[in-house]
Amino acid sequence: MRGLRRVERGRGMGRFTGRQLTTMICVGIAGLVAIPTVAFATGGSFTSTVNTVPGVTGTNSSAQAAAAGVLGNATGTGNNARFGVYGKALGTAGIGVQGGGAKFGVFSNGPLGVAAGKTLSCAACVTTGDYAAGSIHAGALGTGAVGSGNIVPGSITSSLLAPQSVDSSKLATDAQANAYTFQYGLGTELPIANASLTNLVSLNLPAGDYVVTVNVQLLNGSLANAIGVCELSLGTNTDGNNTSQALDDLAPHTAMSEALTLAGHLASASTARLDCENNTTDPNSAITTDLFVINAIRVASVTHQ
Repeated sequence: MRGLRRVERGRGMGRFTGRQLTTMICVGIAGLVAIPTVAFATGGSFTSTVNTVPGVTGTNSSAQAAAAGVLGNATGTGNNARFGVYGKALGTAGIGVQGGGAKFGVFSNGPLGVAAGKTLSCAACVTTGDYAAGSIHAGALGTGAVGSGNIVPGSITSSLLAPQSVDSSKLATDAQANAYTFQYGLGTELPIANASLTNLVSLNLPAGDYVVTVNVQLLNGSLANAIGVCELSLGTNTDGNNTSQALDDLAPHTAMSEALTLAGHLASASTARLDCENNTTDPNSAITTDLFVINAIRVASVTHQ
């Protein structure tokens, strides 16, 4: 008689044993935990290829103080540079961050920094109300920083300047009082034409505002009367400057000194000219010059009234 064979089976479910089920459950849980990790890695990236559709829009309709549409907060510590908000735009017309507001377009609650080699580009960046008494000192001014393009007219008064704070190194080219001169006094008499202007000197000048002075000595060595006329001009007709003119009668064998002054503006590099003539057609009349000087002093501005 055949004996009964005892078979012991472990507890399970269907074809799987308990150990197999345990392994499968653990693998499944690990997979579920891993899924959110991958999603978080890309969850902060937004992209748009349409100029009218921003990559990210933040809106806050609250009228309470300190309401923010977008908040950037870098909470790390240490000496490494960190950015609460970082903006970058490629291309020659790129603007990294733009702000618009009735009170402030962009507000800096701390020192306003500009990267080395970069400039602060704005119209009327700093006005009188932005300066504290004595706040402008040598250490606060860069080389060539003081110029008409950087400072609102009348915004810096003597009370705002620390002693000896502004020297020539701090002045931009357009703010420096440069002087240009030419002198003739070689002892050789230069003839001056009758009834036609003779150019004695053309002093080359860069663009800017100038006060120009001239002194010229005219000699009448003839036996006839002469009329010495000299004219000082600055730039071309498009610069809109007037001319300065002097006229004197010269008796035979006499000398006369004429002085002229002219102030004006040069929109581009040009010249200050001294031209003279003997204002007569008498062939027996002749004048010469053996001495003249022209000075051009560059000033901050010339105001025509």
